[in-house]
Amino acid sequence: MNHLLSFLFLLVSLVGSAQKSANPASELKQQQKDFAVFKSGLSLIESKMDRHISMDSIQSFLSTTEKTFNSEVLTPIDEFKLYARCIDLIESGHTQAVPNKKVLVEYFPKAKSLPFDLIMVNKHLYVNGYSTQSKNARVKRKKSEELAKGAEIIAIDGKSIAEWMLLIGEFIGSDEDDPSFEYTVAGQLFDFYRFLATETHTDRLEVDVVFKKDTTRESILLTYPPLKLADTRFKAIEKQHEKDRRTPGKFKFIGNDVGYFRFTTFDEAIGNQYSEFLAKSFKKIKKKKQVKTVVIDLRGNGGGNVQTELMSYFLEKPQEVGSYKIVKRLKKSERKHIKKNDHFYRLYKKNLRRFKRFEKKHPGYDGQLISYPVDTSLIYRGNVIVLTDEGTFSAASLLASQLKTLRDAQIMGSRAGGSFHVCNAGTLTYVLPNSGIKFVLNPNACASTLDSKSIDPAVKDVDVEIVPDYDPKAGTYKKNWEGVVKTALKYAKK
Repeated sequence: MNHLLSFLFLLVSLVGSAQKSANPASELKQQQKDFAVFKSGLSLIESKMDRHISMDSIQSFLSTTEKTFNSEVLTPIDEFKLYARCIDLIESGHTQAVPNKKVLVEYFPKAKSLPFDLIMVNKHLYVNGYSTQSKNARVKRKKSEELAKGAEIIAIDGKSIAEWMLLIGEFIGSDEDDPSFEYTVAGQLFDFYRFLATETHTDRLEVDVVFKKDTTRESILLTYPPLKLADTRFKAIEKQHEKDRRTPGKFKFIGNDVGYFRFTTFDEAIGNQYSEFLAKSFKKIKKKKQVKTVVIDLRGNGGGNVQTELMSYFLEKPQEVGSYKIVKRLKKSERKHIKKNDHFYRLYKKNLRRFKRFEKKHPGYDGQLISYPVDTSLIYRGNVIVLTDEGTFSAASLLASQLKTLRDAQIMGSRAGGSFHVCNAGTLTYVLPNSGIKFVLNPNACASTLDSKSIDPAVKDVDVEIVPDYDPKAGTYKKNWEGVVKTALKYAKK
């Protein structure tokens, strides 16, 4: 799921002026065609649209939205907001509307942005610093007027961050309407989403700030977005994610009796390299003989491949741990608006061929995921702790669910952003022909073994809540992050 954040990197490369329609009648016709393509694509591609809401309600909402597209020429931002609200309705965090060049080109020149970069950490919003203003900046500041890096923003325009997230959440799809996921996505582009959620735009905002335990209210003059600092941050995120993709995971011992796994992503958690990593790690645990607790750290893990192989080191016998199905099998004629020159489309075609061969070989197969035990001497039978946070979703949150329900693991940290129950997957990029607005749609569905008829939302609640303190100094925050593990071990079963 981490790939959903890739649209952020488009932000920093776009500047210019929004263009007004030279031909309103033509523009109206184009946006009507776009919405028709959107409706068709959503129904053809998106798996299990009515999982959380009835199809009648979805169709009613789409019909109401279509009337707006048919009645007036909309700005790119207003178009995007309507599409985003449609996507939010189906409550799938894998499914998102992505702001494209036209939307951002309209946003940048007229944006009344907070002049500093913002970063969301553990559902708290912090000042990430100021960047050099562009030639389009409205004002030059003195250093003495700048908020300190690491200062926490607790309210904007009289609304708390939680209240802003309720408004922002209308434009971000999330699993089971869980706001935790929304914090993860919006936290990287908070002021863009704040702009979308603001009906009346002023030149100043009152901002409540906490720094060194002192709370002040500052009147902030809004300016051009701080693109340079955002650019640096986004590139650092992308660089780290690419590095994580090349690493199957990390394992180490903490003391003599704790084995610690850190999985930052499951994007590439399949194949020989991953199998060798798991086997080597569990052989070390076996050789140690004293290991009483294994910690599986899934904080910030946006998913990828469903973890039947990892589960095989925790289960005594072959066991169904979930399911993965290609629900929407698209014909070539139905792929017209899908972006085909990317990794996820090629993966979709590869999986489609693989599933067809498997179904032919095993009649009656319906996507069941079976975990087959490894060499019984390598099966770990001691305590298991799983660490989650709002950035844990998709295959990672399903793994947490499987370890909790099938292996009695303790869940610690903060509540996962993704579902413990079901999710859509498969990720195809769908592009509207005229506006160019993009959507991340998902033809596949995966699920844990939890009974859909009796699922208790509290299953995601952590057994022990542990949230690290934030510090803008990288070394200090790393120490706080690692401190969560030490705290978790204090609550491990004896």
